Amino acid sequence: MDRTILTVGQPGIAKQYAAVPWRMRDGFLEVMLVTSRRRGRWIVPKGWQVAGCTPSQSAEREAFEEAGVVGRVAAEPIGSYRYSRPRDDGSLEQRHVTVFGLYVLETLLNWLEKGQRKRQWWPIAEACKVVDEPGLAELLKTLTSGSRKVRPSASSDSAGRELRQRVPLLPRTESSIAVHAAGAC
Repeated sequence: MDRTILTVGQPGIAKQYAAVPWRMRDGFLEVMLVTSRRRGRWIVPKGWQVAGCTPSQSAEREAFEEAGVVGRVAAEPIGSYRYSRPRDDGSLEQRHVTVFGLYVLETLLNWLEKGQRKRQWWPIAEACKVVDEPGLAELLKTLTSGSRKVRPSASSDSAGRELRQRVPLLPRTESSIAVHAAGAC
């Protein structure tokens, strides 16, 4: 599969899809980050579009494989960012990542890349500080204004409520784990 998207004004930029797994814990928004395989940096699960899958389904699948989470992914992205990945020859490959929110319903004890990555839940403000990609940090900052606790009467810009508005939950089928395990979308 050709990983490069050739678009007007953006020749040669590789396109990837990512998921930001999230949950509410004690009224605070948390996101799950995973480590990269090569350098152990904190990132979000991301990868190439899977043949036969939509971009959001591809992001959901990456979260399943890299972070061992199952949840509800929105059809529309919550944002995007760019980063540069070093190639073996020392040059940099430009990548554009479209990001989808994934409301986590299940965290698996065993998953495909468990032996290759670490995963950890982070309060959103802390996640912004530990991610290595500046564009990703900026995107995460837009999801909430910080570490405010969500109250039942919270305004629309409170931590989890804002994300819930930006990431509408989709119906979940009972066979979602089986679908992921089988490699289908």
